[in-house]
Amino acid sequence: MKPSEIYRNVLDSVCSHAELTETEVLKSKTEECVNARSVLVCVLSDYLPDAQIATLIGRTHQCVNLIRRNFETKKSRWSVKNLFLAVKNDVSTTIQ
Repeated sequence: MKPSEIYRNVLDSVCSHAELTETEVLKSKTEECVNARSVLVCVLSDYLPDAQIATLIGRTHQCVNLIRRNFETKKSRWSVKNLFLAVKNDVSTTIQ
């Protein structure tokens, strides 16, 4: 599977489970959208390197690294944990 296909699959899953638009997930600064973007980055990090994720989501490599490093703190929240598990489960069945 191509990196762009993996990205599209994960982004669609995040948007669907979080009930947000693609633009909200990638651009908005609201807490809900930032949490969804964190889930997007962390799920993608299982399949793609940080530099490639950065290019796909329009952020810097350092930003992606920071999001990934700080995810464990965010994951302690019930909503973030459930979104992460739902997306990870959804993606693992479609990406092999």
